[in-house]
Amino acid sequence: MLVSRDIAARADQMIASCGLDSLSIFFSAQSRGATDLTYLFHHGVSEEAQHAYKDGRVFEEDPFTRVVDRTDRCGRMIRWGEDRLDRVADRATEYRQFINCHSVDVVGAWVQQVLPEFFLVIGAHCQPTGGRKSNVAHGLLEHETAAISQMVISQLCEEILAGAGGRGTLQAALAEDAAMPDDATAKL
Repeated sequence: MLVSRDIAARADQMIASCGLDSLSIFFSAQSRGATDLTYLFHHGVSEEAQHAYKDGRVFEEDPFTRVVDRTDRCGRMIRWGEDRLDRVADRATEYRQFINCHSVDVVGAWVQQVLPEFFLVIGAHCQPTGGRKSNVAHGLLEHETAAISQMVISQLCEEILAGAGGRGTLQAALAEDAAMPDDATAKL
C-alpha cells in the first residue's frame, strides 16, 4: 500500500508548514516472533537510511512504539525528549546509533496502534545542522499528523473493503453485532 496523492500532498504541505526536513509514514508489526515494517511514504529520507532502518531491523528497537498505551487506539504525538520516551530510548542502542549515523534529529512521532502490536507511525525529523528543530511548529505538527493518520487508516479500510471478500466480511461482522448487541458493546 502506498499512500494516495491527497495524503502525499497533505504530508508535503505539513513538512513545509511545520519546518521539517524529513518525514516517514509506515506500519510496524511488533508481535513476538513476527516483526515487519511496511513503508508508505517518505520525504527527505535517503534510500540508505530506509534500508538500514528496515533491513537492519532498527524498527524493532524504535522507542516510540514501546511507550504507547496498549489500550489506546486513538494515537498521539510523542515528542523526542519526553521523560517516558527518554527512559526507553536510552536503552535502544541500535536506534540511537541509527539516528547518529544518518544524521537524523528526531522531532517526534505520531503513533497509533491500529491492532494489538500493529502500529501506524508518522516520524518527523530535522537535519541536525542549522537549529531548525527549535523552530518546528509543534501544535500544527500534532494537528496535521493526527489528520494524516486518519486519512491513512481510511485508505487502508477502503482498500480492505474493496478487496475480495471485504464487503462480505464487513456485512457478516455487522450482522453478528446486530444479533448480539451486548457483545458488540463489549468489543468497544
